[in-house]
Amino acid sequence: MNITNYISSGYIEGYLFGMLTHDEVEQFETLLKQSPELRAEFERVQQSLHGYVEAHAVEPSPNMQDQIWGKIEKQKQTPPVIIEEENKEPDTSRNISERIEKPVPPPLVEKIETPKPLKVHKVEGNVAEVRPNLGRFKLAPWFAAASFIGMLAASYLANDYYNNWQDAEGKISSYRSDKDQLAGELEAQKTSIKQLADYNDMFRKPSIKFIELQGKPISPKSNCIICWDKESKQVIVTYANMPKPPEGKQYQLWAILDGRPVDLGVIDMKEAEKGIAHMKNLSRGQAFAITLEKAGGSESPTLEQMYLFGNI
Repeated sequence: MNITNYISSGYIEGYLFGMLTHDEVEQFETLLKQSPELRAEFERVQQSLHGYVEAHAVEPSPNMQDQIWGKIEKQKQTPPVIIEEENKEPDTSRNISERIEKPVPPPLVEKIETPKPLKVHKVEGNVAEVRPNLGRFKLAPWFAAASFIGMLAASYLANDYYNNWQDAEGKISSYRSDKDQLAGELEAQKTSIKQLADYNDMFRKPSIKFIELQGKPISPKSNCIICWDKESKQVIVTYANMPKPPEGKQYQLWAILDGRPVDLGVIDMKEAEKGIAHMKNLSRGQAFAITLEKAGGSESPTLEQMYLFGNI
């Protein structure tokens, strides 16, 4: 017989827990005498179970014994109960002392559930104290190790799955962000292309006129091109080469009509660099001028801050 397989089958635990049949017990005790390997494993399991019992033993309450004896003494003091046969006249011929007195046997104590008695097996003079009979369950040595390994494996797999899921979520979020960004850029490109197409069509119209503004002494190297559609009255700054305005200042475009300045709005330099800075509409005029004004514009131009001027 293969002792290793015999040990792993749970016969040692079955023997200690009283779960083997009579024939199996005899076979086990015979092998136990013959096999040192089985004997060593039996002693190891026996010591492990004994240690488990000691570690998990529950001590009764210190006053439990007093409570039990107190209830017993109380029951002893209960007066006897005279038992008479039913449906019979009392027998007055006998002395009361001759009647049968049958005291009610006092109950010991209220039912207290106690653990099942321990199974004890004697093997060559040694006594093994083990836990109560646990029914049909067998506790093989490999069961606890297998459970622990399974728990570690499940924990590792769960952690690995969570990390992979988090990584996938991050990648998906990044892909979505990139997709939204690309969609926004594509939409902006479509808008720019459409605007350029519209400007191209507009610039070919016979009603379009381009006016170049030259730099004044305050900024002689500056220049600017104004596109004016007399038909639609649109005014667009298509080119602007001017110094960056100081903090709190903006360039403002003016039209000169019959010797009077007409406000056409402040110039958005970022849009002007793109050639699409739309200004206020103008029906007629004789010249354009650009001055440096406070942020938001002024009601009238500051002539000392005139940077560019050009006749229509």
